Amino acid sequence: MFCKRIIYVNWGNIPNEEFELGPINLFSGGNGSGKTTAADGLQSLMTAAHDSLYHFNPGQEETTQRGRGGKLVRTLASYVMGCDDGKYARLRMTDGYIAGVFHPTRGESAEPFTAVMCVRARLDESVNPKQARQEEIKFLILPDQQLHISDFIRNEAGGKSIITMDEIAQHLLIQYGKRSVEEYDKKGPYLR
Repeated sequence: MFCKRIIYVNWGNIPNEEFELGPINLFSGGNGSGKTTAADGLQSLMTAAHDSLYHFNPGQEETTQRGRGGKLVRTLASYVMGCDDGKYARLRMTDGYIAGVFHPTRGESAEPFTAVMCVRARLDESVNPKQARQEEIKFLILPDQQLHISDFIRNEAGGKSIITMDEIAQHLLIQYGKRSVEEYDKKGPYLR
């Protein structure tokens, strides 16, 4: 299987958008443009951000940079809150999504599917410096479905809004049918 499309909703400072991927992909841009943020999103989805499988921004070894140059160690919560060098783009409770649409490689007989990681985070202002805290996480698998950014954002009279974590599974059930949404609260069953 290979990831053909990735969807980012409230992930770092990447706009709420979907990106089509090919067999070989190149992330390019200046410092701070979001290359690592985009790569961390894809790797988080594929590993469920499981501590023993993946660490954010491994090339910079941020776990050893605590307190150096004002850098904060990256976490799922800090990505959802839009943290950039200790400043947060989102100040209220926020739901973020990373979704990947996977297709079979040549010779595989499997059907395409979509995997979704849903994370709710908040900003803890009782500590100095402020810290992003993860409140909830869940994972969805949609066999035989290929989601788009429009599955996570609703158009309303006053503009667009993100479908909340409380609503997303039900929203997708209505959209794609009961057999099309598998929900997991734990990383292990999702990864299996």
